[in-house]
Amino acid sequence: MFYNPFSVEKNIHLDGKKFNKRVLMENGDSSLNLVAIEKEGIIDTHTSKEDAAVFVLDGEIELHFDAQKYTVKKGEMLMFKKDTQHKVLGIKNSKFILIKILSCIWILKSHNCFIINDGSTRAQPFRLRLFF
Repeated sequence: MFYNPFSVEKNIHLDGKKFNKRVLMENGDSSLNLVAIEKEGIIDTHTSKEDAAVFVLDGEIELHFDAQKYTVKKGEMLMFKKDTQHKVLGIKNSKFILIKILSCIWILKSHNCFIINDGSTRAQPFRLRLFF
């Protein structure tokens, strides 16, 4: 799984849907996802529980936040804060990486990985689930 390069763009397809999401890695609410959306496809309004970043691999999408909209084209990235309502519109058939991450402090010690949430003094083991 680790150390095995794979084609990101070839690992997500619409499969007859308006949009499709594939989770690659996940740790609690943090995740790395591949998303495909067809032209004029819509991912309805929702709220992210985590800070997020969208990196467009192919195509062009629009992210709508209340009255503002942002166009994100191939090779561009848009980051936004948690608790932000938004929706996604496919301007073209598109594929993008969606990164969702909790605000945290990472500590590496003795080959073990720990995560400390903001304001917490307790370290918890970091467990990573892979889906490819």
